Amino acid sequence: MLPDIRPFVISSRNLTIVSLSMSVVLAVLSLLGGDWMWFVVNLLSATLLVLPQYKDLGYYYSRQVIRLTMMAPALMICLYLFDNLVFSIRDFYFLDVSYYTYATAAIQSLQCCVTGLMFALILTRSGVIKMTLVWTAVFSLVFAMSVSALDLLFTFCDLYSKGYPVFNVDFTDGDVGYTNRMIMSSPLTATVVTAVFAVALIVAERGKDLTRLIVDGEHAKPSAELDEVDEPEPCHSRNCNIRRFGIDELVCTGSALALLIGTAASGNGEHGPTAVMCAVICLLPLAIRLSGLFRLPTPLTMLVCTASILHGFGLILGLYDTVSHYDTVTHTLSSMTIAICVFYTLMCFQVYSKTNIGFSGNGIALFTGLITLTFSTYWEVIELAKDVLTGSHAQYSPFDTLTDMVCDTTGMLIASFLIGVYMRNHTTEHIVGSFQLSDRLKSVLFRDEE
Repeated sequence: MLPDIRPFVISSRNLTIVSLSMSVVLAVLSLLGGDWMWFVVNLLSATLLVLPQYKDLGYYYSRQVIRLTMMAPALMICLYLFDNLVFSIRDFYFLDVSYYTYATAAIQSLQCCVTGLMFALILTRSGVIKMTLVWTAVFSLVFAMSVSALDLLFTFCDLYSKGYPVFNVDFTDGDVGYTNRMIMSSPLTATVVTAVFAVALIVAERGKDLTRLIVDGEHAKPSAELDEVDEPEPCHSRNCNIRRFGIDELVCTGSALALLIGTAASGNGEHGPTAVMCAVICLLPLAIRLSGLFRLPTPLTMLVCTASILHGFGLILGLYDTVSHYDTVTHTLSSMTIAICVFYTLMCFQVYSKTNIGFSGNGIALFTGLITLTFSTYWEVIELAKDVLTGSHAQYSPFDTLTDMVCDTTGMLIASFLIGVYMRNHTTEHIVGSFQLSDRLKSVLFRDEE
């Protein structure tokens, strides 16, 4: 009579051992292939997998999550065996990058999504962040996209060590920067994989209790509770009139007119439409306020207009080509603007979604950084798509792309520092109250999730 193997099959501990064993195999393959990024990703995933049991936190992942951690190693091992023993796909290319590279990047993105999910569950269980299903999916997405940005750096260093052209001086006008596509293979693939994973997670878990993905043990400790933030009281003073014309409106209209007049005077047909779009962006804070939806803080309005003016005039006047480090300034400023917008948005969810969303100081800083870095990565993917479809050279060289990412990260860090200084003398309720969100907007964005 055969022994009963059901306890082994359903045991979370045994599933964890199997997953770790597959991770060890994948780590060995990564080292043999000299793929250090895969090794780092695999190490991070394995660390988060064993963390609850190693630290005896009183909880552990459900079997569903552990099975997800086994998918990427299994797929990668199968891909490695297929490519080496059955049919090699390394000799087939798309956009100057082999199919094998895209396949490994896709599997790596999948593993990063699962790692982001585990990270989100730990943060939620420890009380650092409180998230709904949709926000958990978003966290997994931005975590994986941020890792793909790190992979861009790894790939750049690898290409440089092998003697590939990666610096601006290596290229001349008309050159096809094929190495750009090589360093962008991971972010490009991650853009697709992360979106599919986030949607699949939402569809699979909708209507279910998200806490079932992390199970309490025998010595479970109570989950840490985040402090509730009081909803700001409505403002009834004349200064709170959302349609009052003031310095914000003057800055918006003045910036938009300057861009439109400059575009018409320059006669730059190539970059004129982009400059006009920058003028439209300058008018957005004014349009939002006049619509009665909410009001952007004056510092953020000025930052939006400044970033738009610098980018618009940089294009129509050719300042990106004639002024040293002009691109560095505009990318850093744009990243600061996005980071502050993300931070303000998360604070609004913190205040108005008290039953669903919650962030501690460290949690909101982490989420802000990941989302901002994801937007920066998306921007580089858009530039790559533009180059492929139109034949432009928005990504002049890998070094230019890497510099943009460094500037974006720097802008995010500067914004975080400024936000920290600003928050010393202002409460969350005061800041969110100054937005003057309309009731209809709050009813749409912050309704309870079942």
